[in-house]
Amino acid sequence: KALVIRWPGQPVTVDRDLFRAVPILDHYAMPSTRAELEALEKESGLAIQTLDRLMAAQEAMLDRFTAEGIAGVKIFAAYRRSLQFDRWSKAEAARAFDRVWLSQALDLTFADLKPLQDFMTRRVVALAAERGLPVQIHTGLQEGNGNHLANANPLLLTDLVMDHPDTRFDLFHAGYPYAGEMAAMAKYFPNVYADLCWVQAISPSAAARILDEWLDTVPSNKILAVGGDSNYAEGAYGHCNIARRIACNVLADRVERGMNDAAEAKRLARRILRENALELFRL
Repeated sequence: KALVIRWPGQPVTVDRDLFRAVPILDHYAMPSTRAELEALEKESGLAIQTLDRLMAAQEAMLDRFTAEGIAGVKIFAAYRRSLQFDRWSKAEAARAFDRVWLSQALDLTFADLKPLQDFMTRRVVALAAERGLPVQIHTGLQEGNGNHLANANPLLLTDLVMDHPDTRFDLFHAGYPYAGEMAAMAKYFPNVYADLCWVQAISPSAAARILDEWLDTVPSNKILAVGGDSNYAEGAYGHCNIARRIACNVLADRVERGMNDAAEAKRLARRILRENALELFRL
């Protein structure tokens, strides 16, 4: 089965013989204007005029999506802010919510919004764990040009990961170019998985180098070595073929170098190309 990202507003109902949906829930964690809150009211069918009501809407939508068979949730925040999600009290988050409710335009600073965003993101991470859902997080290189790449360093997630040991985190894109940092995260924390998805398209040679390094440094049951990042089926199919070829070449080279024997290489291939994803997402 393939996992398909569902953007805010897209239905999560898919052909479950072939797919499982993973919705992005940033809009329930990071509203920045009253208009965005009103859009959430329309989507959720709930009035959202206080932090408690936003929390209720967030949980209600996650329950609805879970009942419709989602495989996990995704956090896309690295495109527009740091992945450092700090600890804030509910009172601090409520004050930030009130500022958003009173705003009519994009006139709030990140400092104004951060208590609310961090509080609500940490909450969706906790809610996902309660429902047995892994959390996918974009790390590293972003599509397009001109962003603050250091904001997407996976090491910024350390406090979030440590504070939520029951949540399974699938960290995307090898954190490229922070692949070594991601390896350390996956080695340190039992609930962190290192995912190579999209890197094979960014740089096949980098993907091969990173996978070889990860096989030395990361438990083999926590490496995901295949996964495209396409908006169309042909792109995903082609990406998966490239990923399999890279993985097989890396494993064959490791056998040649005496790092693994052939039987172990076959076991590793099954793990990193199939079994780890099946176990992580309970497919």
